[in-house]
Amino acid sequence: MNFLLIGKGSWSHNYIKTVNKHPKAHLSLHIGARKVIEDAKLNSRHLKEIIEKYNISIIVLSVTPSSQIKILKLLLEFNGKIILEKPLFSSHSEKNFFKKLDSSFTSKIFVNHFHFFSKDFLSFIDKIKSKNLKKIHIYDYGMGPNRDFIRPIFDWGPHSLGIINYLTKDNVIKNVVKKKSRYGEKWFISLKANSNIKIKILTGNGFSYKKRRIIFYDNFMTKSIFEENQKETELTPMYTLIDEVIKNFKNKNNKNIDTYSIAFDSCLSLLEINNYIEN
Repeated sequence: MNFLLIGKGSWSHNYIKTVNKHPKAHLSLHIGARKVIEDAKLNSRHLKEIIEKYNISIIVLSVTPSSQIKILKLLLEFNGKIILEKPLFSSHSEKNFFKKLDSSFTSKIFVNHFHFFSKDFLSFIDKIKSKNLKKIHIYDYGMGPNRDFIRPIFDWGPHSLGIINYLTKDNVIKNVVKKKSRYGEKWFISLKANSNIKIKILTGNGFSYKKRRIIFYDNFMTKSIFEENQKETELTPMYTLIDEVIKNFKNKNNKNIDTYSIAFDSCLSLLEINNYIEN
C-alpha cells in the first residue's frame, strides 16, 4: 500500500519510522506542506498528478490545522484514505470547513487520537463502560512542546476531551482556570456530564514532567486507574492506526471507532472551553 506523507515537522519522523515497520506499507513520497500549497497555486492539479504518478492509496497530513485545511481542499476527489493529526481545528472559521464536509469524504478520514488505537486502553474502556460511573479525573500533561501555530490547550486538550466525548454526553462546563508557568500553560477544567458524572481534567504544557493517568470512580467510589504504558513495543498506537487504515482500505466495514467524530467533538469542546476562559 503506497503512502504519501505531507509535512516535515518533527512528528513526521514518527510516521516515517512506523510506516517503514509495517510489512504492507510503503512510503512512496515525503514532501513539505508549504511546497504542496505553493505548487497548487501554480497548478491546481499538481497534487492529483503526484497521487496518480505514485499510485497513492493513503495520505498522511502531519501539519498545522490551517495548512491541513488548505491541503484537504485539494483532496476532495481523492478516493483513498487520509490520516490527520490533532487538532482538526482551533478556530470557528476552521470548524466551519469541517462542518460542511460531506460524510462520504469524512468517512475516509482517520484521526490520530492515540488512545483509540491503543489496545490496552480499548480493553480497559470496555470494562469501564459497564460500570455506573460517578467521577472521571484525567491527568494529561507535560513540559512543552511550545508550538508556534497551536495554542497549548488545542495541542494537549484533544487527548482528554476525546476520551470524555467518547464516554459521555451533554457535557457542561462548570469551571475553567488557566495558569501560566515557566514552561507554558496549566489548564484546570471541571465539567458535568450525563447522569451527573463529575469530570476534572488537568492538562497543558506547563508542567515540569509528563503524566498520563485516568481515574474512574463508580457509584461505590471504587477506583479504576488507567496509566499510559511507557514501554516500547512494535505495536504502538501509531502502528495500530496504520494497520487499521490499511485493513479499512480493503474492507470498508473495518473502521472500529469513528475517530473523525471524536476529533471534531473534542475541538468543539475546546472552543467552548477557550471561550469560557476568555469571557
